[in-house]
Amino acid sequence: MKKESDQFKLYNKLVHPARVSFMKSPGINFFMCENSPKKMLAFLLIWTASSIKMTEKVESWIKRAGESCDKLNFTEVGSKLKYHSQQEADHDKMLVDDVKFLIQKWNSIYSDNLTFEDLLKLGSIPETQYYVDLHENVINSEHPYSQTAIEYEIERISVVYGPRMVENVINTLGEEFETGISFLAEHVLLDQGHTKFNIDLMEKCLAANADINQLANTGSSALKIYSGFLDQCSLLSFSIFGRDKWNSHLTT
Repeated sequence: MKKESDQFKLYNKLVHPARVSFMKSPGINFFMCENSPKKMLAFLLIWTASSIKMTEKVESWIKRAGESCDKLNFTEVGSKLKYHSQQEADHDKMLVDDVKFLIQKWNSIYSDNLTFEDLLKLGSIPETQYYVDLHENVINSEHPYSQTAIEYEIERISVVYGPRMVENVINTLGEEFETGISFLAEHVLLDQGHTKFNIDLMEKCLAANADINQLANTGSSALKIYSGFLDQCSLLSFSIFGRDKWNSHLTT
């Protein structure tokens, strides 16, 4: 394995506090440790449905960031980002399939009549818009290469935490629910390779004199936003699905 540069070591040091905060956050620990089947299924419904907005434009974000890098003469980084964007195409469709499966399971187990439209009535979790804004701000900034930091930190979550997330879902809900976490399960495998790619991309950014503080700030912001997103998903699963029926919440 190629030795990390001193600059990349410094980047990791700068982002370390955000990684520690993420590790300690309630949402990620709920995902990995919750053992109530009803609460876990409730959480998965909220997380999966709300993740669609955070995923549907990923291909476009990465491609546009690459194009912006080209304009600022970060051409090698730009070329690799545009290539990477193709690997993220249509992943939001996996989430749509997952949430349909989870809704069917919820209704079957709890004799309910939950629909996808019911989930939408919750409104957007604020962090979903924060996540969209982070990408748009990076793309339109003087440091579009900071997209690499978002990719690195978010895909690193799948590698570091993903196996425990998948394991807990299967242990809590049963093997049949693997069909309803196809997005998560696939990214646990895909992002191992993507993380190696992202490390190489980060090293290329740093070698081209990218602003290390901008990279670290962007990576830390991505972790903070996603941490808050998971926290909100867990809170909603307690407050809404803790009731006997979904409709008891909608009609109160």
